[in-house]
Amino acid sequence: TVRARLGIPPEAPLVGLVGMIREWKGQLVLLQAMPLLLPRHPQLRCLIVGGVADQDSKDRTYLARLHEFVREHGLESAVQLLDYHGNAGEFLQTFDVMVHAATDPEPFSRVVLEGMTLGRAIVATRTGGTPEAIEHRVLGLYLRTQAAIMDSPAGSDPTSEPFTITPGETAAGVSQRLEEMGLIKDGNIFRLYMRYNGIDHRLAAGDFEIARTMNM
Repeated sequence: TVRARLGIPPEAPLVGLVGMIREWKGQLVLLQAMPLLLPRHPQLRCLIVGGVADQDSKDRTYLARLHEFVREHGLESAVQLLDYHGNAGEFLQTFDVMVHAATDPEPFSRVVLEGMTLGRAIVATRTGGTPEAIEHRVLGLYLRTQAAIMDSPAGSDPTSEPFTITPGETAAGVSQRLEEMGLIKDGNIFRLYMRYNGIDHRLAAGDFEIARTMNM
């Protein structure tokens, strides 16, 4: 296993970051957190996996700065910096907590998606598309737990009732009115369902026929 190869005890909590060594990727941010965490979690270990572009002297300078920080703060026994590895998933599935510490926005992080797919806990900076990706995943997991409510009709009367969405009406307003009319069981769950599926941003105004026997 990765832990065995690197001499990391199986019981040690492991935080890690996978990505090319570049200043905006935020590896230093993670290292700066370690002296704050170790007094409370002395068994904590940190793994940073990523290579440096040979032609980029700034990246090599940044890597040297990371090693210097580790030495200056006596983190040699808690932190390992590894070169690039093609199979990121091998390391991601070993982490107890995956860190995404980018300091500059990036539209989307493939590593974050891989980490979520593997079910890793994630700590991330609020930059670029990462917050939306994490929120969408968390929201999807929550809605799964509410499947019984979403799949259950509000009632047994098959009679359709007129329902009008006015131009500019919000998803929250629509959900609240549907619940007040007894057409859905839980307006808040319906609002989150619309948000998860992107419907809340493109609600179509118009007249509709809705029956209590319909589910979400």
